[in-house]
Amino acid sequence: MLRILLLALCGLLTHTRADPGALLRLGMDIMNREVQSAMDESHILEKMAAEAGKKQPGVKPIKGITNLKVKDVKLPVITLNFNPGVGIFQCVSTGMTITGKSFMGGNMEITVVLNITATNRLLQDEETGLPMFKSEGCEIILVSVKTNLPSNMLPKVVNKFLDSTLHKVLPSLMCPAIDAVLVYVNRKWANLNAPMPVGQMGTVKYVLTSIPTTTASYIQVDFSPTVQQLEANTIQPADAGEAFEFPEGYVEGSSQLLLSATFLTTELALLQKSFDVNVHETKIGQLPPQTTKTLAGFIPKVAKAYPKPKPLVTQIRINKPPKVTMKTGNSLLHLHGTLEMFAARRRGKAPASLFLLESLNRMMGCGYSVFLSYPQEKKLTGFITDYLQEAYVPVVNDVLQVGFPLPDFLDMDYNLAELDIVENALVLDLKLN
Repeated sequence: MLRILLLALCGLLTHTRADPGALLRLGMDIMNREVQSAMDESHILEKMAAEAGKKQPGVKPIKGITNLKVKDVKLPVITLNFNPGVGIFQCVSTGMTITGKSFMGGNMEITVVLNITATNRLLQDEETGLPMFKSEGCEIILVSVKTNLPSNMLPKVVNKFLDSTLHKVLPSLMCPAIDAVLVYVNRKWANLNAPMPVGQMGTVKYVLTSIPTTTASYIQVDFSPTVQQLEANTIQPADAGEAFEFPEGYVEGSSQLLLSATFLTTELALLQKSFDVNVHETKIGQLPPQTTKTLAGFIPKVAKAYPKPKPLVTQIRINKPPKVTMKTGNSLLHLHGTLEMFAARRRGKAPASLFLLESLNRMMGCGYSVFLSYPQEKKLTGFITDYLQEAYVPVVNDVLQVGFPLPDFLDMDYNLAELDIVENALVLDLKLN
């Protein structure tokens, strides 16, 4: 699974509506790949050809031909077109040679080139809630027919025999191939609405809101994702959300997945406790030593209380669910909480609280009043900002490494996707190998 937030959200901490959900647009690029791979994986035309000469229950033998066999099946060429409001119109062009003993007693060969056409209606399975294709109106259209029957035979007799033979053989031989291919495609939706873990914190489940819709350019699948904690409590979106939509400008026939900022915010609620941290290190990156001596430069009373330097212990607690906001080309992760610094003491004694910071303009001292001059406040602001950047942002990025699962459908490889941040949403432009 692609770790979306690690790639798309900047680790900024700020003072503190996108529509909940996800939208999927399936272009012809993905549908062509899936139908072609299903045809290749199933080897269905070859299997149908192998079954042609076997006796089938309830199927009468064809008069005038015995020892029926099918050989030399040509590699199919598949053409798909979206049928608005219905699904996909499919045409499979192929060819083959039908052999056997003719009514004249000699070996007969009929070489045909044909098109198999059908409408693949897109539905929603009532039991599973998953998308599914179902073929309708399968027809066989003959493009050309060649035979080795003697040329001195009456044309009407030959034509009548060929017409009778082909109309009995081809529909029962070829139309089931369309259904078999759709079985392969439908299987690749099987895990779409299965709960997927988010680390050890909970699960995400992509549930269809309605039957997918088909336009002249794409299939759109609307999701109403369910985010649950491990104890099975469902996390509700924090607000009703603002509108979001697919931006224009994508290549015709391509596919995209859109995730709303509200949905990403709901997922982040699973990680809220993971953003809490206690920092004990005295040396952090390029920061000055984390001791009371450094802090005394901004808060004079710390110097009086601790004339000898003591190591600092910093506690950060996030007291509101995280929130994501997105504007075109930019995203912010908002974390609301408190930062409290302590002076470490001897073993067995709890650290002594020095101050509790609720925001950069609201600080409470523990056991004394905190009054800072403007220069002191400016220095403290810089110290806290640098501290968060050096000590806390790496923690946030580590938490986001858990990644959020994306819809599992049609063997999609999200590692190839290109990301784009738009108004109130994240867009993944899906790519094929």
